[in-house]
Amino acid sequence: MATTQERIDQLKRRTRRPSGPGEIAAGLIEELGITKTEFAARLGVSRVQISQILNGHSTLSPDMAHRFGRIFGNGAPFWLRVQHSRDMWDLIHQDTHKHQDIAPLPKAA
Repeated sequence: MATTQERIDQLKRRTRRPSGPGEIAAGLIEELGITKTEFAARLGVSRVQISQILNGHSTLSPDMAHRFGRIFGNGAPFWLRVQHSRDMWDLIHQDTHKHQDIAPLPKAA
């Protein structure tokens, strides 16, 4: 298994943003031939909430990862890893100039 620094280095070299959970789920529900409305109903959430995720406007919460894991049969950890990869890529590739003035706290004695 890769160390955290090795994973960060991999993400730095990656030029394409990783697929998000919404993109993956959208492809799966399309393959299954179900509507967003039916998908939302099966998950017990609103169609608006599902549309936000599938269109990449919302991130996947742990609760929603659990729901996706149950409905697709691959577990919440898969969906959380997908979201984490996307979040880390975004973090690594963002403009950090605005964070340069934040000084670390002193170490405890």
